[in-house]
Amino acid sequence: MKIKGIITDGYRTMPSIDRERYTEIPGLEGPFSTESGKVLYYDPKEGRYYDRDTDMYLSHEEYDAYNKRSMGEAAVADIGAARDKRDVRRKFDDRQDQRMKGEQQKSAYFGQLDHAVAAAIDTLVSKHGMDHMAATDAVMKHLSDTVMAHDI
Repeated sequence: MKIKGIITDGYRTMPSIDRERYTEIPGLEGPFSTESGKVLYYDPKEGRYYDRDTDMYLSHEEYDAYNKRSMGEAAVADIGAARDKRDVRRKFDDRQDQRMKGEQQKSAYFGQLDHAVAAAIDTLVSKHGMDHMAATDAVMKHLSDTVMAHDI
């Protein structure tokens, strides 16, 4: 209906939502689409909008910006947010890999040390006629003295 030829009554169709990707989340309202096509949820307890794609809450201002931006601008913002999240995850994974390599190196080193200790005990028993307990005590004392001498 037109009023004075200027204003029209009607409705606006919002972009569709992929219901397989954006399922309901217990405790949140939605999913619903913004004008730019961004799918969000509203958390009444937080009083903020939740973005499942970035696993982050948005401020009301950020939500309003999604409703005002064109789809192209919103897509660029989404790509930037996803890239930032991937970068953080990659850095975390890199640190985890470094820790794992360090633990593997320590484990290999201590395995070599265990082998050397066992070989020293076996040598004292087989070549020097010591009983196993005396050989073990001698090796342990030597290790203790070595650690004390090197202040480690």
